[in-house]
Amino acid sequence: LVVLSTTQRAASLRIVNSLGRFLPTRWVDITNDAVGHVAEGFGAFAKPRDVLLIVMDSLLLWGITIVSFAPLYWAFDLQEKTLVSLIVVRVMISVFITVLPTPAFLGSFSAGAIVALRDVMGEGVVAAAGFGVLVWALNTLLVFGAGLLMVILEGSPFRDLWWRSTQSEASRQSTTGEMAE
Repeated sequence: LVVLSTTQRAASLRIVNSLGRFLPTRWVDITNDAVGHVAEGFGAFAKPRDVLLIVMDSLLLWGITIVSFAPLYWAFDLQEKTLVSLIVVRVMISVFITVLPTPAFLGSFSAGAIVALRDVMGEGVVAAAGFGVLVWALNTLLVFGAGLLMVILEGSPFRDLWWRSTQSEASRQSTTGEMAE
């Protein structure tokens, strides 16, 4: 239905309407809207060039993160220093941050690394936990650095960003009746 909704929207709406004959009209309308939004969201998949760019960007991102884990294997003196091991750790961390999102993904990164390294590869729990925390810290620094770089490249002076942040805080306090300290 997703592929059909991106390539042939009218046909997908006919299928939804035929399946929704027994449903209330409101539900069919909501479903039609959802199919329209899905078609719009997956519209990039209708263009082969865009699909190729998405796949290439994803592979590049995964490759960079997997390669960035490699030096930590030697730092923690882990037993299995293979590409498969690196991929397993990356996949487990990705699964955990998706299934169990925590603030700043701190617990999710650690849990994914512990499960991958201790339960799957038989490493010690201390090394696995330390690896997870360090990988999280490095990832957080990378995201912060990338964000900082984008602010600089956009040419936004930091005082303007600070001013906007204090203005939004002031407007939030005035609407909730909080006193500024």
